[in-house]
Amino acid sequence: MNSCSACIISQGQYSLAGSAYCSTAQAGYVINSAGNKTVSCPKNTYSSGASDVCVNCQDGEHSTVGSGQCSICNPGQFYNEVAESCQNCAVGKYEPSGRETSCQTCSIENGFVSPDAGRAQCVYCQAGTRSDAATHSCITCLPSTYSPGGTNVCSACANEAVPTGRYSAAGASACSIAVAGTKANAGRTNFVTCGENTYSTGATDSCTACETGDHSQAGASTCLSCTAGSVFDFPNFECDPCRAGTVAANGRLSSCTTCDISAGFVAPSAGMSNCQYCGTGKKANSATNTCVDCAAGSYSLGGTNACLDCEANSYSSSASSASCSLCEAGQIPNETNTGCVNCGTGYRSSVGDHECTICEAGEHSSEGERAERGGVEEDEHTNHY
Repeated sequence: MNSCSACIISQGQYSLAGSAYCSTAQAGYVINSAGNKTVSCPKNTYSSGASDVCVNCQDGEHSTVGSGQCSICNPGQFYNEVAESCQNCAVGKYEPSGRETSCQTCSIENGFVSPDAGRAQCVYCQAGTRSDAATHSCITCLPSTYSPGGTNVCSACANEAVPTGRYSAAGASACSIAVAGTKANAGRTNFVTCGENTYSTGATDSCTACETGDHSQAGASTCLSCTAGSVFDFPNFECDPCRAGTVAANGRLSSCTTCDISAGFVAPSAGMSNCQYCGTGKKANSATNTCVDCAAGSYSLGGTNACLDCEANSYSSSASSASCSLCEAGQIPNETNTGCVNCGTGYRSSVGDHECTICEAGEHSSEGERAERGGVEEDEHTNHY
């Protein structure tokens, strides 16, 4: 040959003096401007070979001297330019792409932590936990505190605007509220059932005692108040009406009161609040617990359990009499003291007599008439008692 052919530098070809052919630059190398040798690509550039130009790595990529390609770090790592190597993010930090030269810090105040090295993402502290700056971990909230998540603080139930009745167990996302019949315990770690004869309507730290005479079972939201005429039955926990013959003026008494039959007081039916008074002409009947009329021939001034018989010289002609009457002159009470009968011919009586007497010599009378003596009629007197 009478001439030498030139190597194509743009294609990464080169040759030394006296070469029979052109050589090609390998990956990580390029041809120098003279075309007679290869040179290494500097760091953060690369060449895939057969080229005269080193290409810059893209943002977030890196390479060492003489690299045939650029690379990135794994997620959870950053590129240390001094050490020229990928290194894990420290505890408390993270790096999602692996393209950065430093790691980001997890936001503790917003509930994000990184508990170990090499994290690509922060861990979010869920409801019932909080982030801890010392350990870079999520800590379960203690009883009586809570967390909605995403925070570095567990809030106390007692610090709420309206703390009454609030409580929580460990790991709570919110405080619970004591329901009716219960209250929050002293430590606000749970609820307590209200005891007998106390109650709560809920959302409270204390149970309220029932008023005197009212009652409740454990866990009650209200107290039971019996109505007048009934009393509380402890074994069955209910209001029982007073039986006939007894009364209760109000529902808070411990027992029913027996009506005083001897004083004329009765309770004819169950559930009465007051005794009924048997007035004039009546008596209290213990067998029926009712007021009954006094029979003809007897009377009552009221307030008694017995009617009084009319005395021998008096009578009552109808039932329910408040007193007995005296017969007129010429009459006396019949055998049952229910009316008057006339004295017979030749007999006489004065007002209030209980028997007829025979007319004396010189006197006379017709049946039922007053006796006359010498044509003069005897005085007439009528009395009642």
